[in-house]
Amino acid sequence: MRNTLLILSYFLIFISAHEIFGQSKTTVKNSYNIHPNRSLNNTESDFFAKSIEEVDFEKYRLKSKDVVLVFTNGFNLVLTAADRLSLNGILVNTADYSEDATSEYIYPSFKIDESGIVVTMYRTKPVKSELKNITK
Repeated sequence: MRNTLLILSYFLIFISAHEIFGQSKTTVKNSYNIHPNRSLNNTESDFFAKSIEEVDFEKYRLKSKDVVLVFTNGFNLVLTAADRLSLNGILVNTADYSEDATSEYIYPSFKIDESGIVVTMYRTKPVKSELKNITK
């Protein structure tokens, strides 16, 4: 009996730690718009929306500016500014969001694969010497 309680206690601690430290944050529903660059049918739109809501795009949202994220699937994701969400009654803590991204920051582009997994594709910012070679 004592061993059973001990094992149960360890299990509960493990589950609690996973909930506390695990990445469980997701994109807030009704806090974004999908702007297609091509014709999307309802099935595609629903699939993309479901995939987006299962991932944490909140880390890209800004406090007072909308953010446009490019998806290679043929649409742009527009994250509504946190201030506007709050005014529209969507519960977000505006203090959790940055006012602006740094001028050096380059937003990644994204792709949603056929299984619904969102793939992030990072680019590096070219240095000035590379820019000179491009413009020649």
